[in-house]
Amino acid sequence: CRQMGLHYRQIEEATNLAHQLGRILSMRIAGFSLPQPLRPLPPTPLESLRLREAVAEGLIDHVAVRTGTNGIPLAKLPTAEDGQTTMPTARRALQYVTGGSAGKDGYVYVHPSSNVYALRPRPDIIVFNQLLVSSKRFMHDCVPVDALFLARLATLSSAPPCLQKGEINDVPQPQYLSESDRVAGFVTPRYVNPPLEFSLPTVECDLPHSDIRRYR
Repeated sequence: CRQMGLHYRQIEEATNLAHQLGRILSMRIAGFSLPQPLRPLPPTPLESLRLREAVAEGLIDHVAVRTGTNGIPLAKLPTAEDGQTTMPTARRALQYVTGGSAGKDGYVYVHPSSNVYALRPRPDIIVFNQLLVSSKRFMHDCVPVDALFLARLATLSSAPPCLQKGEINDVPQPQYLSESDRVAGFVTPRYVNPPLEFSLPTVECDLPHSDIRRYR
């Protein structure tokens, strides 16, 4: 754990929970048995993606966006008495903006203990579990998020309030998809959790039956 930068106690707790779930499944499901102790294989790339998406959906109100991306401007340049800037662009690009009450107190930063800290370039969008305040306000337990995943999540009927689907776009026009026998429109959702607001990629969605463009 020390070599990989992992927290031993958290890994031990997760392992104990996995063993407990394995024992419960073995007792409750007839003919089902899991060998103990569990020795799961490393996740496949697809499984890793699904895990990150599950974490992102659970922490949807803890989204942070890197300054200089997704329409979020870089931090204003502080200046010294001689008028020279005191913070280079590269450093300003490591600052993040988040929403809710945590976002009202200024910029936040990735905690050095997070695995995201070593990534270069830094992810444009991340979710975090908690905010720690020391010399700066640091995000802890960070996971990168794909903006396209958030956009697709916004088109679902179960989408959280902070993901706003928006109206069907006029351009590109709705299209009939013969392979799936449906009419698809296109929307440009937004993530809204003041003071953080930003646009997400344009994605397709089913055109409502009430939309006259469905019958043109």
